[in-house]
Amino acid sequence: MKVNLQIASPKTIFYPVKGKDYTEAATYLIEKPYSACYEANPTYKTKYSDGTTTEITIKAKPTITLPKWNGASKLKGDEKKYWTSMMTALKKHEARHHKYFVDAAKKFKKSRESDGDVPNDDVAKVMNAFFTAGQAEQDAYDNRTDHGVSEGVVLPI
Repeated sequence: MKVNLQIASPKTIFYPVKGKDYTEAATYLIEKPYSACYEANPTYKTKYSDGTTTEITIKAKPTITLPKWNGASKLKGDEKKYWTSMMTALKKHEARHHKYFVDAAKKFKKSRESDGDVPNDDVAKVMNAFFTAGQAEQDAYDNRTDHGVSEGVVLPI
């Protein structure tokens, strides 16, 4: 079976952070369950012949949602260092989520292409297994890093 991957680079979306000063902005982010989010937004299409799926195209238009606090540009000293360091770590953490998705898609492609065609009745099950395993890997990464905390996604108050 042929597998095509059409995975775009992630589009960055920003949401506003509330806070008049560093402490309020940091508290706002600390109190959120997650300060950023990666979503692969995958879909797939199939081509088939005689009851067998011969080709799958996986498309993804990923997004990374990050915080944006207008007061960050006015920070000085340690507060500026903390904010900049956290944002750098957060961007890297979310980029790793994208890498995990791309790597999983490439692994799926290699596996499916060597395993051959799939009966049409089994395609949804095969794709659901791919998406479920991918999400489990994303969750495991977040668990290993405490959603990026061990990678520097922290804001001291």
